[in-house]
Amino acid sequence: MTVTPYHRLLEACQVRGCPLCTIEQQAVRRYLDNLFYENVNSPALRRRLRHSRGFCREHAWLIVNERLGDALGVAIIYRDVLDSLLKDMAANPPRSRKGRWPLALPDATASQTETDPLTTHCPACVQRDEVTRSMLTVLVKSLTDAELQAALRQSDGLCLRHFAMALHQAAGNEEAWRALLDIQREKMNALQTQLAEFIRKNDYRYFSEGFGPEGDSWKRALALVVGNNPWNMEGKT
Repeated sequence: MTVTPYHRLLEACQVRGCPLCTIEQQAVRRYLDNLFYENVNSPALRRRLRHSRGFCREHAWLIVNERLGDALGVAIIYRDVLDSLLKDMAANPPRSRKGRWPLALPDATASQTETDPLTTHCPACVQRDEVTRSMLTVLVKSLTDAELQAALRQSDGLCLRHFAMALHQAAGNEEAWRALLDIQREKMNALQTQLAEFIRKNDYRYFSEGFGPEGDSWKRALALVVGNNPWNMEGKT
């Protein structure tokens, strides 16, 4: 049975952390699994990866840490990347007077617009961002739905990045905007209370009480502010 984006959003609300971060992580893992299983030798993909200098740091190490690709696939891709870099260095050598290499990685300088116009973004980042835009549309359109509101209240709440993006997209839709704001405020207030309890129980006078739901509140606070841990996808049912 096909899972609709709406139901994928409901399912993500049952997982620890920001639901949209969870969907992003799932999409990236599917993309990378498929890439290494079927597309490593695709000329079009190899050309794209040469232009992007492979993957960004986060997704390159995700491949290794989560074993999303095999060593041979990584070797094939990065032999291509290094070959391309060496050719670029020969054609456009770094110059000490300018202080930087014009064909650097997209994130190697302060301004991305100053880098090589042929350099594209990490393909896994592009896939992630496409999924995010699509799911934000689903989220905002469905914010007045009672089932989704209940699921969001059961979730850990959106991270600040996705909360800000959703608020921006909901601008002009007063009911959806208000629902999103109210739910997020509830989640933040509840988390603040649990953090206070976690801090209290770390006092030697109360340590014997043991920890309840507040025990992992410090991790959830990190996820709410900066987004989900990219190396971890713990489920909650």
